[in-house]
Parts: sequence; structure tokens; C-alpha cells
Amino acid sequence: MKKVFVPVLLAALTFVACKKEEPKANEKTAMETETIVEEAVTEQPDSATVAKAWEVYMTPSKAHHMMAKDAGTWDADLTFWTPDNPEPQKSTSQAVCKMIMGGRYQENVHMGNMWGMPFEGRSITAFDNATEEFIST
Repeated sequence: MKKVFVPVLLAALTFVACKKEEPKANEKTAMETETIVEEAVTEQPDSATVAKAWEVYMTPSKAHHMMAKDAGTWDADLTFWTPDNPEPQKSTSQAVCKMIMGGRYQENVHMGNMWGMPFEGRSITAFDNATEEFIST
């Protein structure tokens, strides 16, 4: 009896361990998911819907109007520190700030002196209406 029991037990354990798992009711199979994705990709909105979405996206928002309030000429007093000198370095500059490209971007031109040499810098700030984030270069 012992000689028969052990092989039958091993066969039963092997069968149970190799049992195919059925997908749960709320899980979609890979083929169902692929079909849904293909349908979403093939369903293109009409041109009027796309044009309206672009119009909303590119229209300056409250954030753009907030940036426009900074337009003008600004005098700046700069203080900065370098690793090799514990004493603060001081400099002055002037920044001209204006909105460009239909009020969608803010351009700043900085001019002054640093370390006794002329300095000129530029920056552009934008607000992305889709992600609601400021972007600066």
C-alpha cells in the first residue's frame, strides 16, 4: 500500500501545481485589451473637434495674464557666493520683460556686469494649458 500511495500523492500534487489559472472576472485578456486599444486608435475625432481643442489649448489663460503683469523694465541688485570666496559678490543689472507671440510667452532680457565683465542673458517662460505647468528656458 505504501508503494502505491506515494506515487499517487506525487501525481496529485503535480496535477494541482500545474492547474491552469482562469482569468478573474474583472481582468481582461490580452486580446480583449488589444482590441480596445485598436478601437480607440482608429476612432479619430472630426476636424471641427480637433480645431476647437487646439483653440482652447492655445488661448492665453489666467496664468498668461498673470505673467503679463510683470512686463516692464526692472532694476536688479544681485548677490551671489562662490565656493572659493566666502564674501558675497554684488552686482547690478537691468531686466526688460515683455510678452511675445500673442501673449503666450514671456521674454526677459537681462543686461549688467558680473565679475567686472558685461553680462547678457535671456529667458523665456511659458505656461502649458494642458499640463498646467510653467516651463522656463
